[in-house]
Order: sequence, then C-alpha cells, then structure tokens
Amino acid sequence: MLNNETFLQIDNSNAIVQKLTNLEDFRDRPNIHICEVIENHAKQQPDAIAIRFQDSSLTYLELDQKANQLAHHLTSLGVGAEVRVGAFFRPSLDFGIVLLSIFKLGGVYIPLDANYPQDRLAMILEDTQPQVILTHEDLLPNLPAIASNISTIFCCDRDGHSIKNLPTEYLSSNINLAQTAYIIYTSGTTGKPKGVMISYQNLHHYVFVAQQQFGFDRDTIMAAIARFSFSITFFELLSPLVAGGTLVLLEREHILDFHRMCRTLEEINTIHASPNLLKKLLSYIEDRAIDISRFNSLRHVSTGGDLVPIDVLESMQRNFQNAEIYVIYGCSEVSCMACTSFVSREHPVTKTLVGKAFVDVEVRLYDSEQNLVSAGTIGEVYISGAGVSKGYLHQPELTAEKFITIDHQRFYRTGDRGRFDSDGNLEILGRVDFQIKLNGIRIEPAEIEILLRQIAGVRESVVVLRELNSGELGIVAYVVLNPINPPKTADIRQFLQSQLPDYMVPSAFVALDSLPLTLNGKIDRHALPTPTNLRQDATENFVTPRNELEVQLTKIWEDLLGIKPIGIQDNFFDLGGSSFVAIRLFYEIEKTWGKLFPLSTLLQKQTIEQLADILSSKDWTPSWESLVPMQTKGSKTPLFCIHAIGGYVLEYAELARYFGKDRPIYGLQSVGLNSPQDPLFRVADMASYYLQEIRTIQPHGPYLFFGYSFGGIIAFEMAQQLNDLGEAIGFLGVCDLESPNTIRESNLSFASFVKVNLRNIWKIKGIKEKVKYVFERISKILTYKSYGKYMEKEFSKIEIPPPDSLIELVKSNIQAHRDYSAKVYSGSLSLFRCKVHSLDHYFTPDLGWSEIVKGGVSIHYLTGHHFELLKQPTVETLAKEIKSYLDNIDL
Repeated sequence: MLNNETFLQIDNSNAIVQKLTNLEDFRDRPNIHICEVIENHAKQQPDAIAIRFQDSSLTYLELDQKANQLAHHLTSLGVGAEVRVGAFFRPSLDFGIVLLSIFKLGGVYIPLDANYPQDRLAMILEDTQPQVILTHEDLLPNLPAIASNISTIFCCDRDGHSIKNLPTEYLSSNINLAQTAYIIYTSGTTGKPKGVMISYQNLHHYVFVAQQQFGFDRDTIMAAIARFSFSITFFELLSPLVAGGTLVLLEREHILDFHRMCRTLEEINTIHASPNLLKKLLSYIEDRAIDISRFNSLRHVSTGGDLVPIDVLESMQRNFQNAEIYVIYGCSEVSCMACTSFVSREHPVTKTLVGKAFVDVEVRLYDSEQNLVSAGTIGEVYISGAGVSKGYLHQPELTAEKFITIDHQRFYRTGDRGRFDSDGNLEILGRVDFQIKLNGIRIEPAEIEILLRQIAGVRESVVVLRELNSGELGIVAYVVLNPINPPKTADIRQFLQSQLPDYMVPSAFVALDSLPLTLNGKIDRHALPTPTNLRQDATENFVTPRNELEVQLTKIWEDLLGIKPIGIQDNFFDLGGSSFVAIRLFYEIEKTWGKLFPLSTLLQKQTIEQLADILSSKDWTPSWESLVPMQTKGSKTPLFCIHAIGGYVLEYAELARYFGKDRPIYGLQSVGLNSPQDPLFRVADMASYYLQEIRTIQPHGPYLFFGYSFGGIIAFEMAQQLNDLGEAIGFLGVCDLESPNTIRESNLSFASFVKVNLRNIWKIKGIKEKVKYVFERISKILTYKSYGKYMEKEFSKIEIPPPDSLIELVKSNIQAHRDYSAKVYSGSLSLFRCKVHSLDHYFTPDLGWSEIVKGGVSIHYLTGHHFELLKQPTVETLAKEIKSYLDNIDL
C-alpha cells in the first residue's frame, strides 16, 4: 500500500522532511505545515472531493478558499499564534473549514463537545478562556451562561454571508512548531478534567508518521467516527486530507445505525474504530449473514484505545478480507499514537500486541523504582519522542509528576502495564492504577467518585469497569448509602448527567452495606461483587416477587426491557420503558390475563407491584377519559400536554419528569384510543372535547398548553376557543410543526409540488445552495414521509403488528390535520423546532406561524430529528426551555 511518491516522513532530527515529488516549492523546507500540504492539493487537484457530509461535499479548492476567508475574519478578531478558539460543532462541512482556518493562523483549537453537559462545557471555557467561539446557530442554546463573556461568538451558518467577500487566497502565517495547536480534555483524578496541550510539532509528527506507516494516498476515503473532543479524531480528520484523499464525516446516529454503517463500509476504504464498536458492528454483520463481499473495497481497518479482544481481531479478519488490519496504541499525552501492530493473516492470533514504536518514538518499560526491565518482564510503559505533549494546562505539579526526564530524554509515564516479547513487540496488560479505558476513552474513576460523594445520602463510593448483564463492559458504581432517606435512582443519574459526558455516567449502580477493604484498610476492588448477580439499581430497595402473578409480570418486564433482575417496586420509566415497549407490555398482559388496559395506566401504575394489584382487583376499572394525570402534586398552574398523531401521551412521560413535584402535569390522549368510543375527525371537535375535561379540574385561566407535532395544532385550536370565551392563555407551546395554513407537501399535486420547489430554487443564490436545497427536500420526504412509516418501523422492533384500532385512529388524526384551517390568533406562541423546513416556509425560521399569530412568535431551536425531540438527550433541553419560560412568567 505504501506509495513512495505521496508520503511524508520524520527524520532523526525531529524535522519534518517532505517527500512529495510535486511540491517543488517545498523541497528544501524542513518544517512544512499541514495546511500547506492541503493547500498544495487545492492547487494540484482543485476539483477533487476533500470532505463529504451526508449528501454535500467540498472540493479541495472550496475547502481551502473558505478556510482562507474565515482565517481572514479570525485575524480581524485578533486570532493568531497561541490565541484560543473554541469550536462547538456537530459533524458538518463547516467544521472542516473551521479546523483548517484555526490551524492556518497558528491558533489553538479548543474542541467543545456538543453532547457535553453545560457544567462541563463551562469548566472548559473557564479553564481555557477562548477569545472566539465558532458554532452553528441551533447550538447556541446549548452553550453555558459563561459563554456570554466570550468577546465573539460566530455562527458559521447564520453569519457566513458576512465573510463571502473576503480574500480567498492563502493567509500567510509564520508558525513556530513549538506553539500550541490544540488543547484536548481527559478525565482527571481530582474531579476536574485536565487539558492536554499539544504542539504543532506533536500534531505534525502524529499525522505525518501515520501517513508514512499506513501508506494513505489520494485514493484514500476515510470515515471520521470519533467525537471531535477525542484525540484520535485528528488521525481520522487529517490523514485523508494530508494524503489528498476524501474525508467522510459521520453523525453519531449514522454510526450507531449498523444498517447504514454497512452501506458506508461499501463506499469507503479506510476506517478506525474502537474495539467495542467493531465488536457490535461485526456481530450485526455475522448475525444477519450479510454478504461480506460488500466490504471488499476496505483496504485499511484499525482499532485501539482499549485492550483489543482476540475474537474481535479474528472477526475483523473474517469479514474484512481485503483489508490490512492494525492495532494502534497511544494516549492524548503522546499525541494519541505511539505504537502499531500489523495483524497478519498468515498466523493465528493468540494474543493482542500493540507492536513496535512509530518513527521517532521510543518506548521503555520500567519497574516501580525506575529500573529498566528485560523482555518478558512486566513494567510500566514510558514513552518519549516527538509526540510527547507540552503537559497539562494550568497544572504544573501534575505535569512534573507525569512528564519526567531520564537520560536527557523527556518521557511520559502512561500508567499502563506491559511487556516486550522476544521480537520487541509490546503487549499491554492493564493499568498500574485504577484508570478505566472504555471505547478508547480514558476515564478516571476518581472524577466520578468525587461527584457521587457530593450527593446527599451517599456516604462512600467506588467506580470500576465490569461486565454487565448484557455481556458488555460498562462502568459500575458501588455506593454505600445513608439508610435514612437514601437518594433515588433518577436523582443520582440526573445529577451525574448534568456534570459528566454521557460516556462517563455509570451503566449500573450497586448498593452495599460497606465497601470491602484489604488488610491495609484500602478499598479492595477485586472483592467487589459482580453486578450480574446483584440488584444494579443502588438507590431503591430491591423487592422480589411475592406471588405467582408478580413472578409472571416480572418475567415479562425482564424480557421486554432486557434487564435482569427487576424488582416489583422498580419504575417502568426508570428502567428505560417507552410507549412502544408499553404497547408490547399491554399486549402480553391482554394475551396472558385477557384484560385490556389503556397505555395511560402506566402513568399512574408504574411498577410491577401496582400493576399486579389492579390485575388481581375485581373492583378496579380502567379510565378511558382523554385527560390523563401524569403528576398531580404541586401548587403551580397545571401544564396540559396534547397528544401527537399516534394519540398516546406516554411520550410525554420523560418530559414531565424534569418538572419536579411543584407543577401538575396532565396529558390529553386521543378519543377512541383503545376504548369503545369512536375517534374524532375534526380538530375543532377534539379541542372542544379536551377543554370540557380540562375545565373539570381548572375552570378558568390562565391555561398552559404544549403540543408536540400534531398536538400543537390541537393546542392552538384550544387556545383559540378559550380566547373566544375571554379566558387567558398563559403559555401556548408548539413543538416542531408548521403553521396549519402552510401548503403541505402531502396535499400538493405533482405539478404543484414541482412548481413550489422550482419557485424556491429560483430564490436561492449559488449552485451549491440550490443543490443543498434539493438534497434537503429529498431528505425530508424520505425521513418524514408519514407517521405511518415511522409507526411501522417502531412496531417491527417489538415484533407485533399495530392494532387495527390504532391504524384507524392515526388515519382520523391525519385527516383532521389535513382539513384544519386556522384563523388569526391574537395571543403569542412559543415554537420549539428542529432544522426541518416546510416547502412554503423554507426561508422563514418561524415556519409560517407569524402569519396567523399576532402576539409574536418566540423560536427555540432543538437538536436532533423530529422523532427524537421527546427522547434523550433533546427532551432535557426542551423541558428546561419550557420550565424556564413558565418560571419567568410566574405561573
């Protein structure tokens, strides 16, 4: 695979020596910049595709010119050498432009993960103090309050037009390779993550040595899988661009959808992934007997970050038969890469080796007294060379502890245990400390333990990596709780989620009376019981089934939720229950006991114990009313949530949980949902019916209404009818739907559909923008063709057909939506929306609502797709937005 005409190498003097035959201007320059290499590709192959994202792409010329324009703008904002710039993005073409522009100026790139909780983002911003933040407009609500102190926040999508007239030529910057290129954050033992400072010299060594080692060239098509906040991301992002190949950016949803990933593997030839992700993907391929010839285009597959199981390497060999397979070893402090091992197909894999050091890297093994150990003897891994970073930001003591000088060389102490075989190949055997490596990410248990001990009622805690019930590795938290008023599961998990990235939140909790100790009085982690044999929910008293009915119900819950064991007092929603799981649950109940309950029963009877009580009771009868109490405590004005097309209100359960116990929450489910009543076919009739039920508990306003999707239309009509009666509306919130008077695509004839689209395309300036519009329209049609398609997909997951009554109900709601025509509303409206646009209102952020809402429309942007807005993680943001609004108006 190695192409001697297209690689860069590092010589023994640490100077970067270019070997590109076409770079005559650079032949005598020892310190060529990564950006200059990419610039050269823009000159040599301007029309070659540099970056692909979804259905859009950038050529090398477009990438370079746009990065130059942004670099000119950043220069005017004072960005230059050692000036820090925060980048707050999800995968997008703009991200590639942003990264290149920062590096062109010698600035310091600060990745801000869009999935991080605000408290963690606030800590990073406080620690780094960036001068500028670059982002997209829809992510602004996710920035913490401290971001308001940043002098400039530039939204590439919203503000991009302002830099279109800036020069597109190269902005010359004299970059000293000792300058800081980026600061990446890793978990810290003190409870605070630590920022690793990587120089341009480190970065260049990292990228160019990988280029040499793996022989990437202009034919390379490489997928970027890692989050932008992880150090391995630079290998994925820059390797194809330095080679003159194509970088393919993938969203998280894409990566975890293995059906889509299999199609992606047909379109790329290079990929790096963690062992855990590869294990799941390969299991998907083998379980479904997918034709592996589809993956014959793959020529390089690498993995690393964790200890790589032998069976994963064997499965990689079986399924990726044309690919060279590598194991890579390193960490952030050594610019991610130190060693690599080629996995040969000529010999059986008997153990996982990480191989030999990259060029200009030295690996040594020392004992606890810093004596070198011989081959075959276990020691701690020390690494030196051009990749060793500058140290930790604002932490000189920790830097001095971890970065030490031996024989006039600067080494990083990794904390990993390893040994050399007789051929000099390194084998990693674990840790000398308690640090966790999961999915290629280093996690300090102490950071989680410190936060756990901040929770009232948690006396002691210890966090380890263990095998879960599913057979996968996961973080397990063992806690000793105060027996008086112990904290609840939801409270512990919610607190950790507010402080930690999702990958650091424990998968399981185990309550112990005391932590096991060694003879020296230290916590004996080896003596901690395995979570597979224990109740994993540490915050509730585990109660086993007491009779045959509870035993049967428990088995049904365990089968449907995939969790064992489940206690009879465990909450359905705490265990991850959803509306579609509830459908299957009540299907099984009807099949087993012949009793039909509405799904809303689960909003009041959320445990096995409570369901068993009503199943065994002769006096209890289900309520088929539309008004469903979800949370009845509290003295504040109630919030009423109106059903979407599917008619259920269980989707609002997760939203309601974020409001606490001080505000009553009620749902309005469809008339005729699993009941003898016939469904209603007009929005006005639905609104009138629901208002009758609402006014039995709240006779007069101000009323608070919220409706997701079709529920927003009903909420709007309810507000109209109450307005006509002189009643006050305190809050009208609609979630991700267009004005009811919008011309909907489903109502258009083919000729009208084409006409409207052509009219919109005519308004758009620029070929790329026109093409983008076309792809967005296609994406919307395919993704949101109908609720019916979505429903079919979800029911296929639970392996039962949708009931005929539900199909008829959905049809009646769809017809009501199509027939509804709204009159002008004098009040105000809050619109919570994602990025999907309607045809008629493609250019208007309010999706046409301002045409019929005279009191003003406030717009709140949400991340994720339409069907994800009431699910984690978006639902938490949505709940906070609504709760903040209601608290501000004091209702």
